[in-house]
Amino acid sequence: MIERDPVCGRDVDTKEAIVVFKLGNDRYRYFCSEKCAQIFQKTRLGL
Repeated sequence: MIERDPVCGRDVDTKEAIVVFKLGNDRYRYFCSEKCAQIFQKTRLGL
């Protein structure tokens, strides 16, 4: 399954995603790299 990285917009294969965030019961975010995951944490989650 292919999802879009919410930071850089690249297509990410969910089986090969570097980092996965679970938001809520059935919402997931997949990232192409650790860097994109860190940017998401800082800008979207305020961590």
